[in-house]
Amino acid sequence: MVRQVGNGSRLRLRELKLRLVSGLILATIGLSALALGGLAFDCLCALGAGLMMWELSRLFWPEVPRGLAVTIGVLALAAVLTAASLGADLVAAWLVLIFAAVAAAAAMRRDKVLMAVFGGVILLSALVLAELRAQQGMVAAAWLVLLVVATDTAAYVCGKVVGGPRLAPSLSPGKRWSGAVGGAVAAVLITTAFAGSFSLVIVIFGLTLSVASQFGDLAESWIKRRAGVKDSSALIPGHGGVLDRFDGLVGACGFFGVLEMFRVAARVGIG
Repeated sequence: MVRQVGNGSRLRLRELKLRLVSGLILATIGLSALALGGLAFDCLCALGAGLMMWELSRLFWPEVPRGLAVTIGVLALAAVLTAASLGADLVAAWLVLIFAAVAAAAAMRRDKVLMAVFGGVILLSALVLAELRAQQGMVAAAWLVLLVVATDTAAYVCGKVVGGPRLAPSLSPGKRWSGAVGGAVAAVLITTAFAGSFSLVIVIFGLTLSVASQFGDLAESWIKRRAGVKDSSALIPGHGGVLDRFDGLVGACGFFGVLEMFRVAARVGIG
C-alpha cells in the first residue's frame, strides 16, 4: 500500500511538472507572437484554429479518415489566414470562414450541422483575435486573453475553496456556481484595470464576456462527453488538446465576433 501511494504521488508530481513545462512553452510562444503582431500572430491564430478543427472532426466522427481530418485542419488554417489578409473587408472575410466551415461539415459523415456551427465559431474566434491585435493593438488582444485566463483561474479556485451547488453536473461535475461568480468578478476586475475606469458599461461588458468564456468551456465539455472522451486530443503534454486549453477563448472571441457581425449588419442596413 505504501509503495502504491508513493508511486501515485510521483506520477502526480511528474504530471504537474509536465503541465508546467508545456504551459510555459505555450505562454512563451503566445506572448512572443502577440508582441510581434502582424503575420506572426495571424499564423498562430490560424494554426490554433486548424488544430482545433482537426480535433473537432475527430470528436464528431471518431472514425474519420486521418487524411480527411488533416485536410479539414489545413483548410481551416488557410481560411483564417485568407480572412485575416482581407483586413477591413469583414464581409468577405466572414464569407471565407463560412465557406470553410460548410466545406468541413460537408466532408463529415455525421453531425454535419454541429460541425458547421461549432467549426464556424472556432474560425470566427481565431479571426476576431487576429483582427483585435491588428486593429486595436497588443494591449486590446492581451486584455481579452487575460480576461479568459482570469475567468478560468478564478472559477477553478473559487469552486474548490467555496464549493456549493454544481453549475452543470451533467456536463462538467467539477464546476460550481461559486466558481462561475468568481470568474465573472475576476473578468470585471481585469476589464476595469485595462480600461482605467469603472462604469456600468465596463461591468456589463466584463460579465458578458466572462459568461461567454464559461459557456465555451461548457460547450466543449458537452462535445467531449457526447464523444465519450476525456480530452479533445493529446497534442499538449499534460493539458490534453488545443480545444481543451482554448475553449474559453473561443467562447469569448466568438461572442465578440457575433457582436461585430450585428454592428456591421446594422450599419449596412441588414435586418
